[in-house]
Amino acid sequence: LKILDAVVEACAKARLMVIMDNHMSDPDWCCSGTDENGLWYNSRWSEQQWLQAHTLIAERYTHQPYVVAQELRNELRSAVINNATLSPTWGNGDPSTDWRLAALKAAKAILAVRPEGCLIVVDGLDYSTNFLNVAEHPIQLPVADRLVYSAHDYSWSQSVGSQHELNQLLDKQWGYLLEEDQPYTAPVWISEWGDWHDGRNFASGWWPWFEAYLRARDLEWAYWRGDGTESRGTSRTFGAEAGFGVLNTTWDGPAAGGVLLRSLQTLQAPVQGERSLRLQAPQIYY
Repeated sequence: LKILDAVVEACAKARLMVIMDNHMSDPDWCCSGTDENGLWYNSRWSEQQWLQAHTLIAERYTHQPYVVAQELRNELRSAVINNATLSPTWGNGDPSTDWRLAALKAAKAILAVRPEGCLIVVDGLDYSTNFLNVAEHPIQLPVADRLVYSAHDYSWSQSVGSQHELNQLLDKQWGYLLEEDQPYTAPVWISEWGDWHDGRNFASGWWPWFEAYLRARDLEWAYWRGDGTESRGTSRTFGAEAGFGVLNTTWDGPAAGGVLLRSLQTLQAPVQGERSLRLQAPQIYY
């Protein structure tokens, strides 16, 4: 936690906003269907410990205004727990699988400690690509204007053949949450999307289609990933080039001559509202 404190302090000094993400329970690379971290608990870490961890973080950074949100859990997916395969659900009422119920517990615990200055970020099912049941079972928090849904998308997240097909699919899965004045209406933040930083897939297919979707809907996003080299963990080689990374392997400039960075910069400016031409996008460390 002292290391985390130092990172947060450095970000705050640089005026970078921080979103605390509960990515994994076990210290390893994420994510797969066999890492036993697809739910918010497993045989080694209980739901109560998960709730306590969120409360601890909320309390620790209550007076740090640059810690602006807590993401409750990353990429909900099936997991093997005590030799049984469990798949997360949304709204079915089963406490062992209903992610909506668990998210509400965590959100209430966080907001009880920090009712001001902290957004609650909620991922969806199927690696955070599926928010279909939110329409019927939306989340209502005890503090207004704190909820943000977090969607992920990659080229392998779906199989579509055109811009129109991608638009239709994403609107069905989570884009509909942006519709105004509905019981389920809430902001949607794209907290993961990415591709090879050398631009090999930028000319056609998913990349330009997804960029166009983000631009047309003026969506906020966090690109995955920023680092130039790999960390430790399953399937990783420590220090190897991070193929999707924005930075180069020495972390002192953009990767691949800046092909990726230039593409991302086209999405930074807001495109809606009368002040859109004068606003600058905030910087967030995720």
